[in-house]
Amino acid sequence: HDINNINQVSLGFLEYALEALDLDENGRSIISKSMGALESSSRLIDKVRKLQKAQSGELSVHELDLGGTLGDVCGYYRRVQAGNVAINYEPAMGYAVMANELLYDVFSNIVDNAIKHTKDKPSINIRLVEIDECGGTLYKVTIEDNGVGVPDELKDKVFDRFRRGDTKAKGKGLGLYLAKTLVESYGGQIWVEDRVPGDHMMGS
Repeated sequence: HDINNINQVSLGFLEYALEALDLDENGRSIISKSMGALESSSRLIDKVRKLQKAQSGELSVHELDLGGTLGDVCGYYRRVQAGNVAINYEPAMGYAVMANELLYDVFSNIVDNAIKHTKDKPSINIRLVEIDECGGTLYKVTIEDNGVGVPDELKDKVFDRFRRGDTKAKGKGLGLYLAKTLVESYGGQIWVEDRVPGDHMMGS
């Protein structure tokens, strides 16, 4: 909490410097990079705090609309990406699950990861279906991307903490670990497979 407060104060001063100082392009670039580093630090702190809550059992579960949560995630990325990302999702309501407010973070982290690991214009397809399995009714969410894919030797490892694979994409390797921790805390399962069976380079 204290470190995050310090980050916010530092960001405030840097934003003021961008507005108030007569900087050349190089000076503005240096300040912008400094701001980016502080914002990255704050995002990392946020993920660690959410992991702590998930692992400590601090958050109680209650009934949530899974389809509505997916719609919120899609809406957010459509806004912030402003047409740079195609997200296809047919709104579905009435899919009640037992979870908590961090359910949003499960799918936000997966979609964010898909965007980061797509070289050209990302295209993401999200589907929510009801399946009969294990003697009961389950809900399956599929998130398909057209990114660089995940080689077979990494499929069981991408959800490990601080595991980022061979990638130049920004991140600290906590997003998918957080998603896995949360899904399992809700009694669910999460895995990665090839979008096109047998060809991991066609996306996940």
